[in-house]
Amino acid sequence: MVLHVALKLKGGGYTEEYMIREMLKSKEEVRNKISNRVLHWMNLEEAAACQSASSQSASSLGEKELPRSHYEMAQADAELEDDDGDDSILEAQQNGGRSSSMSMSITDLDDASIEMIDDITDAISWYRDHGVAQTISVRASQRRRRRRKKNNIIRLNCRYFLQNDEQQGGNAAADAPSVVVLTGWGESHVKYCNFMRRLFNAGFNVFTYDHRCQGLSARLRLDNPQVTDIYRFDDYVDDFLTVHSELIAPILLSKYTYNNSTCTDASSSSPAKISVVAHSMGCLIALKAQHRNRAIFDKVALVCPMFEPRTPYPSRVTLWLTRAISWVGRGKLGATGEKLRGPWLPQIGITHCHIRRSAWEVMRSMLPDIIVSTPSFRFLREILRNSLHFQRTMPKSVCNTPTLVLTAGKDSYVDSDATLRMVKKMRKKSSMSHWIQNHHYSDAYHDLLDEESGIARDHVVGSIVSFLSMPAPEQVPSADNRNL
Repeated sequence: MVLHVALKLKGGGYTEEYMIREMLKSKEEVRNKISNRVLHWMNLEEAAACQSASSQSASSLGEKELPRSHYEMAQADAELEDDDGDDSILEAQQNGGRSSSMSMSITDLDDASIEMIDDITDAISWYRDHGVAQTISVRASQRRRRRRKKNNIIRLNCRYFLQNDEQQGGNAAADAPSVVVLTGWGESHVKYCNFMRRLFNAGFNVFTYDHRCQGLSARLRLDNPQVTDIYRFDDYVDDFLTVHSELIAPILLSKYTYNNSTCTDASSSSPAKISVVAHSMGCLIALKAQHRNRAIFDKVALVCPMFEPRTPYPSRVTLWLTRAISWVGRGKLGATGEKLRGPWLPQIGITHCHIRRSAWEVMRSMLPDIIVSTPSFRFLREILRNSLHFQRTMPKSVCNTPTLVLTAGKDSYVDSDATLRMVKKMRKKSSMSHWIQNHHYSDAYHDLLDEESGIARDHVVGSIVSFLSMPAPEQVPSADNRNL
């Protein structure tokens, strides 16, 4: 099964659109699976509350039993689900993660939860029916010694949504601005279908793609497609610029040619300008691409940018360790092990919203090829090396573009304090510092776009849409909102 999945991914993505249409074709099935997964998390919380109450009563009697948090119970639940021989787990997976022993039912969900689930399923249907899929071929590596290999091509899965009804013809609406959505590590653009629909309804042409070695794009490792392995971080930047030159620019520049005219070339003196909304690792990719080609960027929105990833050891110590492991030839191995994981991973510290987390887990269960379980040591080496280098240098070319930076106070994946220091450095180097804006959400987790509406999400999405819709920089006053 693993080899079959890997061959499909390496083979070029000719099955991705078929998988999306087949797996997500039943709206009612998707809705039921999300509802069942939400109930799964609600039952975990209920069991954790009961465990905590019983432990407190036991403590009052002199016993030393400590309560278990629902995160610990989720971890134990995920370990159980990794056991292939448990029939109850298989039954739970087939029913969206809900086992027959659950005490709560769908009727226990409140109206707000049901409305949110319906909104997510509508967004998935919109993503499936209105998106145009395309595959872009890129080099697996720019290293000279690897160019000699015959299979030196990786295919990226791209998708775009245009404002007019002539999507198949490739002509974008003439006056519609365009946005590229860049995902973080271990994600797929399927996860952002709700956010992309919001951008589309706001009048934007939306482009997105899956980074190499994750999502629906091809992998480097055939033996374990759940490991994210790369040769260089600059390969990500090359991929972004290739997608822009081969997909985005021809579509955007074609708005100047009608009837049977030939499409304007992407290397025209009038570049196809885009705005970028990036999350986590995608932010570093966007900034490095901006440093290479400033002319194609209009505005940039960075959501929890990965300027300094959180690691078990200090960043420089972890960098030294990953370099040593890569030097002895073990760089392609998974940093947390080689074991294949299922879709029901406990997404601890990512979002407070059980519904949106459950929707992402259901998408992973229905599209198992998008599952990524661990980065490789080589991937960690490249991430740390480039993020630390970017902190030291901070090129001035990335400081003169209108930029919105959104940070989370309880982010357990990236250091938000380091991000705030980088924002100050960008303002010092920028000639238009009033356009370097920062919104800080002190109670939010890493995934701001999937957070609870009351904590961050509504303001985050609204801020991004308003920022991308703003007029010329000189017409906008200074803004710096903190601790919202």
